[in-house]
Amino acid sequence: MPAADPCNGQPCTRGHFPPGNWHPYGPSSTFNKPLPADVHDPTVNAKYLMGSSSPGYNGSGSAAIITYMLGTIAANPQIENIFVPQNHLGGWPTYYGQSTDPTYTVVCSGGPCEVGTHPGHAPPGGEIQEADPTPKRGTYEPDRHLTFIDQSNGYEYDLWHVFFPGWPQTTSPLGGAGGQISTDWSGYTSAFGGDGRAIGLGEGNAGRVGNLAGRIRVEELNDVVAHVNGRTDLGHALAITVNCTSGKSVYPAFAQNSGRPCDMISQDDTKAPPMGGRIFLDMTPAAIDQLAVPPKSVPEWKRVILRTLANYGAIIMDTGSDKYFSLQLESGNQYTSMAQPDAWLAFAQCMYGDGVNCGALSAETDWEKNASSDYTGVFHQLKDGINWTTDVWSHLKVLDECVSNGLCNQ
Repeated sequence: MPAADPCNGQPCTRGHFPPGNWHPYGPSSTFNKPLPADVHDPTVNAKYLMGSSSPGYNGSGSAAIITYMLGTIAANPQIENIFVPQNHLGGWPTYYGQSTDPTYTVVCSGGPCEVGTHPGHAPPGGEIQEADPTPKRGTYEPDRHLTFIDQSNGYEYDLWHVFFPGWPQTTSPLGGAGGQISTDWSGYTSAFGGDGRAIGLGEGNAGRVGNLAGRIRVEELNDVVAHVNGRTDLGHALAITVNCTSGKSVYPAFAQNSGRPCDMISQDDTKAPPMGGRIFLDMTPAAIDQLAVPPKSVPEWKRVILRTLANYGAIIMDTGSDKYFSLQLESGNQYTSMAQPDAWLAFAQCMYGDGVNCGALSAETDWEKNASSDYTGVFHQLKDGINWTTDVWSHLKVLDECVSNGLCNQ
């Protein structure tokens, strides 16, 4: 498998991460493809929408699914806020290994996973997501994700439920001598080409795609908010988490991967979206720009996310959110564990107005700071001179699988 050089034509060295214009996977990946140019045309829109003949259909089409997502299965009437804590543990960490880094072999206790046959290089010291020091098996457990890319073989290693201090197999932070990384379940994919779906048996998320698929990196968010090179959206589909699914799945998720069906939480499967379902915001660029015209005041960082939803959509890759949906972000501890400043914290400080050297960024509205100096970018329902549910989220629609697999015109 050919390797690639994501850090401006060079491998990323320890403590360095790809710039804002880099995307994982190849141009064939559905995550990297914009929606059809005419998807917002009301005269042809219906041919792209999920309906009774769609593979992921389980009783409801696009309009009913969105009504159900907004009105029933979400306990809180908003999308998930962007939380940037001082302890650096928000989001999912990603690391970039070189051929000179230690070699690790992934072991899955939840069943066989083929990633175990492909040892990979990762930088020692890498930490897991949500490092709760006192979890107990049988009760709620954090996902404890860890993702690393071996730049010498091109594989992305997608780890879930990594074991950590206090358990018999301690593998976080990653030790300096390499060895075994003990997980409950893990998978791998090609980071520098292909479609981003899992290779072989094993996975790091419910949709069974790469953990980087649709994840927001702070480097790209920073660039687009600052309009570097004239960019106005993130340039890829977003990965989102919803509360539950229809019990079915569509591309790019795998057929057997549906996440948590709604009937497991006493809700109606027939009105829920499928795993892998692609939603999009049916608003034109002009309509999104109008959200910043007084008396409306939606800031640019939010409009970047809205434009991305309008141009690329969002793909359901996991379940368990109590909001309309949750975005997936990288973490602060991927930087601090590599002896670097927390880039997410710097972004949040600039947005709030606490930044010292913000470069091309300037403070925007809708960022809050609590007594612990944790920052939150808020998406409250009544904010920015609008009702977000009626003025924005009501324009969400669910696309047919043919949009993601490219078969709409066949």
